[in-house]
Amino acid sequence: MKTVIIPMDVHSGTLVFGQFEDGKLKKSLRVDTSEQNLRKIGKHILELKEKPVVVIEETNLASWVVDIFESMKIKVVVSDPKQNKWISHDENKNDFSDCYKLGSLYSAGMIKEINKPPENIGNIRMVGARYIQINKDITSEKNRIKALLRNKGVFKTDRDYSGEMIFKQIEKSYNKDNKLFITTVNEMLNTLEELEKVKVAKIAIFKNFAKRYKEIKILCSIPGIKIVRATIIFAAIFNINRFSNFKKLNSYAGLGIAQQKSDKWKGKQHLNYNSKKQLKYCIKNATLNAIECNSYFKESYNKSKKEVDKGYKIILKLSRKMGKVIYNCLKKMKTYEELYPVENTKTEVAA
Repeated sequence: MKTVIIPMDVHSGTLVFGQFEDGKLKKSLRVDTSEQNLRKIGKHILELKEKPVVVIEETNLASWVVDIFESMKIKVVVSDPKQNKWISHDENKNDFSDCYKLGSLYSAGMIKEINKPPENIGNIRMVGARYIQINKDITSEKNRIKALLRNKGVFKTDRDYSGEMIFKQIEKSYNKDNKLFITTVNEMLNTLEELEKVKVAKIAIFKNFAKRYKEIKILCSIPGIKIVRATIIFAAIFNINRFSNFKKLNSYAGLGIAQQKSDKWKGKQHLNYNSKKQLKYCIKNATLNAIECNSYFKESYNKSKKEVDKGYKIILKLSRKMGKVIYNCLKKMKTYEELYPVENTKTEVAA
């Protein structure tokens, strides 16, 4: 039976789809992204005489689209957008041209199918992105409180941001009768308290999710990685077999070196900007914690300080080592202690 290709470019607001036949995109259409519209498209696809194949790119919405179409018994092929270089380098780039290129690449056999993550992985990725943003907002709010107190001669050195502790410090060095100042501090403390409550709720989601996968327990054994970082890292990677070696994983996380080349010309080396920001954020922060709590990373840091001048290059170098450790643990399904039997120098810092 002849196969009909249905390329689809899905975004959060709209999606473009069409029917690819004889090197042309026929009956292409743009509609709002919703479950109702996807099911309507699915019914139309099922009415076709030929065997249908829906082709999409991996995004946060990919697992949602896959679940809807597979529930209707429609085959879905998920491709890696980073491998579809022809799409990103097209001069006249738009949703319809992306849709056409997906169809032409699949018909030519130039699209490699990747593992389809279940819907809960997509949800955890979005929760992870929100959690990281909340952490940044909390840090920003604390810095604002410190700056406000410093402006009034109140210097904060401890990490306790409870209202009771802060007002004790205000009483020691500042007149508490200034109502405007006190009101401003109260508003900022309330904002900080609300952010902390949301953070706790997100952590509860991560803990509940972590019970389902053995890989997260393995990641938790790595120095500097606890339940939150382990869950975000696992959701970003999902299947370690997607990567042939640890260098591929580091490149995926944005820790690899990229360089443009053309014939004999070579461009400047730079970090791979097309990366998973959540994965990069967690690996770098796990590395900073591992330097404090693990002898191997601490010795590597001290050794690198003699060889490298700039601090960020040292952290980048050690982050690649952390990527290698994560890759080996997940690939061999063994804990850090089983692969690297080194005693910790300090109690591990909670993630």
